[in-house]
Amino acid sequence: MNAAADNGFGSNWALRSTEQACLELGIEAGHRVLEVGGAGNPFARANVVCDLTFGACAQRNGAPGVFRSDVTYVEAPAECLPFADHEFDFVYCTQVLEHVVDPVAACRELSRVAKRGFVEVPSRAGELINGNPTHRWIVDREGAGLVFTPRPFVEHPLRNFFYGVLFKDAALRELVEHEFRNLLNHQILFIGALPARVVAGQQGFNYDDPAQAARAHLSFAANTLRSGADPQYAYPDALEAARLMPQDPAVLRLLALYQLRLLRPAEARATLQGLGDPSAQVIDRFAQALLEGRAQDPSTLPVPEIDAVLPAPVHRPRVTLVVTGDDAAALRQSVESALTQDHPDTEVVVAAAMPLAAVLRGLQMGARLKQVELPAGTSLGQCINQAAQQATGNHVGFVVAPALLMAHHAERLSGALLLSGAQVAASDVIVLDRGVVHIDARAGNPELADLPLSALLMTVAAALRNGPMGDGGAEALNEWVVRLVTQEHVQPVRDASIKVPHLNAAVHPLGAAEAALALKPLELLRDLMAAHVREQGLRARLRQQEGEPQ
Repeated sequence: MNAAADNGFGSNWALRSTEQACLELGIEAGHRVLEVGGAGNPFARANVVCDLTFGACAQRNGAPGVFRSDVTYVEAPAECLPFADHEFDFVYCTQVLEHVVDPVAACRELSRVAKRGFVEVPSRAGELINGNPTHRWIVDREGAGLVFTPRPFVEHPLRNFFYGVLFKDAALRELVEHEFRNLLNHQILFIGALPARVVAGQQGFNYDDPAQAARAHLSFAANTLRSGADPQYAYPDALEAARLMPQDPAVLRLLALYQLRLLRPAEARATLQGLGDPSAQVIDRFAQALLEGRAQDPSTLPVPEIDAVLPAPVHRPRVTLVVTGDDAAALRQSVESALTQDHPDTEVVVAAAMPLAAVLRGLQMGARLKQVELPAGTSLGQCINQAAQQATGNHVGFVVAPALLMAHHAERLSGALLLSGAQVAASDVIVLDRGVVHIDARAGNPELADLPLSALLMTVAAALRNGPMGDGGAEALNEWVVRLVTQEHVQPVRDASIKVPHLNAAVHPLGAAEAALALKPLELLRDLMAAHVREQGLRARLRQQEGEPQ
């Protein structure tokens, strides 16, 4: 094991690369490594990755989980790890403990399941300079251990000013994130016990309170936009605030402003619908000008100050995604896309006429992932019918491999069902290998039979009214879709996209100009990053690292 470099302020693990981290932390070729809290940006050397959820979540700035075929994934809280004593040679846990409900229990579990480990958390200085709306604790170092104090604020006292500085100065960001990483973070390489304690008798920020969580995300989104940070960075926080308090005018105004900064004026106008105050009218006129093709610079609009808000908790229905298919590799990727949905309560039921243990190897998701293994020769329709009996959600969707869902698919379609009162919601934009198509899911559309089943989400009542699917393959599924869309009101939802490798010849891709208008380049880029980096870019990068010590 090589010692960490001393940069004049103490030992500093720069964490520039997996190879460097392994050398400095003493991770050898034969070691079994666990990462705790690595769903969004996993440590490439880990054999097992454990996290509270692998869906896209606010704790990771909206990022979804990432999967590799040679790693085991386990959903469990850090405070209760489902592993034996000293099952691992090394545990790796960075930027996680400040999020957990019980950090003392989490530190005890890290010490229990591994012989050695490395933890990193923001220091008090790091929290006050940067900060994050999902952090529950201010962390100090005490010898070889950590002391956790309840975070004493909901809104950041220094308005998260440093994010704007970092985005504007790449050289400074390199210094902060690597060469002088230890200035804003506590880093501990431990053997055996990892001491930890909580300062007793103090009340602080409660992220489990929807009102406090919403306020924290709202102020973070306003602060970072005001400081000059890239609007892509905190857009998930604006969305999370809107999810928690969807009727609050201050939240809707800020979300609309973000949508304008991201060149999505139609969405901004939809967000502002029903708001008549002067600030909303200014944003709405600006959006209308953009839609009419008049040159406008959205960054000239000021970020409004956030008034006091009193949000009410919002119940979000459970969504069950039934995944089926007859090709093992495609089925696995479709399951991954379902598991990484950003809808907060998503259940995934997998049904197929094949041995599922090998297909789902490494995906240990507790009750959230259910398996229905059926005899060889069972049709796709029967697989779906059998799996639907296991569904416990209020809304249900069916993913037929090789279709892949964008990370926000279930959340947007489920939200549309709640707001519109419709019984069925359908994505009206589908990404193909050869372009982008619009699907018009209405009765009488002659191309309706080409609508992929995976593009739909419906209430359980609508699915039951439509009856079981036929005992067959693609034709039976198409008949079921046609029957459903013909008898139910369907709410079209833009940009709740899915990716399918092909459609029948009756559906033609839009021209390049139409595609650019239908799916704005920034939005398409965001969607593709969320749903496909997992299968393509990241896996390619990880394959290049396979020569490193395993």
